[in-house]
Amino acid sequence: MFFRKHCVKFAFTVSLVTSPVAFAFAPEPGQNASFPPPGQSTAPTQPRVASDPLRTLAIKTGLDPDSESGKVFIKWVAKVRDDPDWKAVIGENGLASSRRLDFGKLNLSPAARLAVLQHFGALAALAPPASCGQLMSGGAAGFGALVAALPPAGVEQVGEMLDTAVKGRRPASQMETYTTTELLATENAIEKAGGEMFARHGWNATGTGAVTGAARNPTGCELMAGMAEMVGSMQEPDRTRATWLIVTMHDRLQFGGITNGVLARPYPYLDEALDEHMLPAALRGQIGAEGSQPLPFQSFTVTGRWLNSTHSFVEGPFEMTFLNRRNDGTVSKVIRLMENPKQPTWGHYALDYGPMTLRDQTIAFGSALTVMKQVDDTTTLVSAGSAFTENTVSEQ
Repeated sequence: MFFRKHCVKFAFTVSLVTSPVAFAFAPEPGQNASFPPPGQSTAPTQPRVASDPLRTLAIKTGLDPDSESGKVFIKWVAKVRDDPDWKAVIGENGLASSRRLDFGKLNLSPAARLAVLQHFGALAALAPPASCGQLMSGGAAGFGALVAALPPAGVEQVGEMLDTAVKGRRPASQMETYTTTELLATENAIEKAGGEMFARHGWNATGTGAVTGAARNPTGCELMAGMAEMVGSMQEPDRTRATWLIVTMHDRLQFGGITNGVLARPYPYLDEALDEHMLPAALRGQIGAEGSQPLPFQSFTVTGRWLNSTHSFVEGPFEMTFLNRRNDGTVSKVIRLMENPKQPTWGHYALDYGPMTLRDQTIAFGSALTVMKQVDDTTTLVSAGSAFTENTVSEQ
């Protein structure tokens, strides 16, 4: 339940805490957008002189430039203002740019994504409880209010997090891609790790707002810090994929969306993962050419009610669909529980050849998810295909 409820906020937060950074980089209207050369002192002759753009920037952000937090902020801005990596991201105008800094579009390396999340967790742990909402509020005002409320160590974490992102970019040629099967497994691993993290802290994981027993509802800051803890506890390759889902896909994918999407719309997944062309050559070579074993249907669906006295969680209305896509003896099959027709909660996907199942997988949240199973590539399929054809012909 943690995965499908609270993690959505974490993904949203990453977007909101990073995208409005440009707010802090824009000078006041009418101000000179130029900055002193690197190494030149920015100390004003009198306190709070607006002609010093670094101090002006701190004031605009809500910081006293003479406070410890203000000094940390100014030191960080002075370091990055002429940095070529930063200019490549926010434009040649440097800190006067109005471009957004979106982590999801920076193509960060796995190490950079993990470091960003760790900085984010440390930032959430340092933020005053009343300011945690600023991490999820969005817009320039939210970012400024957050930075202004942070202690010096928190301001430093913001700078390090943003700098890690800018420095951790990769060229487009190194873009990662994952199969739906891989991401289904990672979504499930995130939910498992999240549930374990909630249990360690004694938090309520129902997602309903109700307190269960001694469990309590976590604060916003605790949830954000817990996200970094959760990812750090995961094993590879799921940890790398989890950072990709959280950081890179935060604005395009709601957590749980892959599993729910496969259950609600099964046919694209059948095409991707349970097509005969996905079989090893040794198996695929035993299947006839397209049209070689015609079957008397293209698709048909059976509906009914499933009864299971030993596994009650799979009881309920079901839908079973068979697809004959190539008339080569293979049939794709999907069985889904349809208690909620718009969002099924369980499905079994298979590729059959006569009475033989070549590939199959159960899709669900939690322990019901299984890995993709496939028959050994040395298996002989001829008899299975013949039996299916003979039985079909005899029934015509």
